[in-house]
Amino acid sequence: MPVNLSVKNVPDELAEKVKERAKRHHRSLQGEMIAIMEEAVGPGKLSLDEAERRLRGLAFETGNDSTAWVREMREPVAPKGLWAAVGAWAGYEELDQVVEDIYRQREEAQDRPVVLEG
Repeated sequence: MPVNLSVKNVPDELAEKVKERAKRHHRSLQGEMIAIMEEAVGPGKLSLDEAERRLRGLAFETGNDSTAWVREMREPVAPKGLWAAVGAWAGYEELDQVVEDIYRQREEAQDRPVVLEG
């Protein structure tokens, strides 16, 4: 059976905050007070054992798909068709060769004198 509760001498600032909260949640002041009390005394935190028991009860399985996807994403080798689309590195088989060539070209460019036109 429901019980009536009364809270006396609530500071104006606190009462105003609860009213604002009730308005944000589209509740009456009474409905907001009940929601606040439910949050305060709601179900406690689960122990690790209880959480594990509940998860196992769901029979949730992830499989091995994610491991394979991560390995594929880590592979630095792109399809050969990509090298053909790039053009300059069409004959290269491995990404490492392309990276080495880029570094070599940078070094060669740094050795060249800079000519300013003006």
